[in-house]
Amino acid sequence: VVTSQRGCKVTVDGIEAVNFAGFDYLNFLGEESIKDDCEKTIRKYGVGSCGPRGFYGTIDVHLDLERDLAAFMGTEAGIIYS
Repeated sequence: VVTSQRGCKVTVDGIEAVNFAGFDYLNFLGEESIKDDCEKTIRKYGVGSCGPRGFYGTIDVHLDLERDLAAFMGTEAGIIYS
């Protein structure tokens, strides 16, 4: 039995647990910096149901991710595909 208010954590049978039943289990909704970054990102890229290169072309975040993955893996280059 859940005995606490809804939030990122709930109390179930006296045990505090992460609430994966909601969409704010990481407790980001109250973070102003995240809201600001989200707004900037939406204004720059817009919103849509998908973002693969095949539909929208290559944009800076694709190239950034490939560069970062290559550095992380210790390879000359990286490529993503979806």
